[in-house]
Amino acid sequence: MSAYFADLSEALRQAGIFQPALVLDRDRLDRNIALVKDRLAPGLA
Repeated sequence: MSAYFADLSEALRQAGIFQPALVLDRDRLDRNIALVKDRLAPGLA
């Protein structure tokens, strides 16, 4: 397991979240959206 996911798992454990949960990393999501928009043809984003 990568350090990123180990840290995430530990944070969820400390928060008492033991059931399945959807966790969004907003910073990574925003960077990925920007990357896709940069690579799309003009007018498609």
